[in-house]
Amino acid sequence: PFGWGGLSFLEETAMNQEKPNPEMFREDGGAALPQAPEAVLRAADESGPLSCKEPQSAGQAAALPQVVLIGDSIRLGYCQTVGQALAGRAEVVYPSENCRDTHAVITSLLGWSREWDAARVTLVHFNCGHWDIAHWGGDAESLTPVDCYRKNIGRIIARLRRLFPGARIVYATTTPMNPDGSLGLNPRTTAEIIRYNGAGSAAAREQGAEINDLFAATAAWGPECYRDYCHFTPEAFERLGKITADFLESRLHEQMKANLSI
Repeated sequence: PFGWGGLSFLEETAMNQEKPNPEMFREDGGAALPQAPEAVLRAADESGPLSCKEPQSAGQAAALPQVVLIGDSIRLGYCQTVGQALAGRAEVVYPSENCRDTHAVITSLLGWSREWDAARVTLVHFNCGHWDIAHWGGDAESLTPVDCYRKNIGRIIARLRRLFPGARIVYATTTPMNPDGSLGLNPRTTAEIIRYNGAGSAAAREQGAEINDLFAATAAWGPECYRDYCHFTPEAFERLGKITADFLESRLHEQMKANLSI
């Protein structure tokens, strides 16, 4: 297993685990995980590489482009649906653990990238936001100030371009909080999410990355779509996965054509 890039574990993580486990990277340090797919959780609980791939035959997978998904527990909730939707057209790969905040992504990208085939990576879809925006333990300030967040998104995109020069990079905006007003142990508001999304989108545009506006896609969803303060129900996660897969499918075709013309 690869290391964590020197990043210290946050206050609410289980620091005495011998191997990575989704339980280590929960915001609340104890409540049930938001229905991440069983296969994802099982893979994260086993020793070995911290990467998941949607099941396909070895020969078929080797001939397909790879689509990389990076993100927090929201991504954990929809990644399996994306893999199923793109089966036969792409091998969908992703870190098995919660990727947390922008700092964790920056320090972990190199290790994750070693589990994928850089020559086949055609699309990278990533999001960081909920952990950055959260006021951990009720602190007055967000974990990551908005100006730093914007800079970190730019750094992530630049790093992804170096690691995967043939890939199209997509920044996904952070989804809203539950409209019932639930805030969770580490509070944040939808108004703050809108501000951080604006900063992240500006960085993405500056770097020439595309934007998948998952905030806009879910902004009208009511409390019935949520299981807690920010995580969706299994049905809503499946719906979000199909939205993401539809977005990626068209970009996948475009990028494959572009790579063939080089």
